[in-house]
Amino acid sequence: MNQTTTKAAGALVISAALILGVYLAVATLGDDPVAVDTASTSSQPDQANVPTNTVIKYADGTYSATKTYRVPEGHTDEISIELSLKDDVISSIVVDTVATNNESVEHQDKFDPLIVGEVEGKSLDEADISRLGGASLTSSAFNDLLQAVRNEAQT
Repeated sequence: MNQTTTKAAGALVISAALILGVYLAVATLGDDPVAVDTASTSSQPDQANVPTNTVIKYADGTYSATKTYRVPEGHTDEISIELSLKDDVISSIVVDTVATNNESVEHQDKFDPLIVGEVEGKSLDEADISRLGGASLTSSAFNDLLQAVRNEAQT
């Protein structure tokens, strides 16, 4: 066997191994070893329509939280949320922001109309935002409120 034939055979073996590895990875993609059959372990009857391989982390219900935060001008702003959870998904949310200076009002006026569309319909774990509408401090305070709801709603 000459050197070119040996290299080609080696490349063929490596290619076959890679293809087999990708095939095995894709074939097992749907398997979730962490999922629990909630039909047999759930004690919450209102979750009967949840697929049996879904793990519910948060209790369904309506949660409220409020946070005050300082802005660079030395003022204190406030954000409040009331959100409803169903099967770990934010089914509705109401956000109220209170600004104490003109710059904060401008940021919150950009933030307020965007926030509902950004998080409603997402799972609570996927709902974090970053600098929505240019309002980085309001966005950070909002994420803190989501974490407070996660802590309260954990099952």
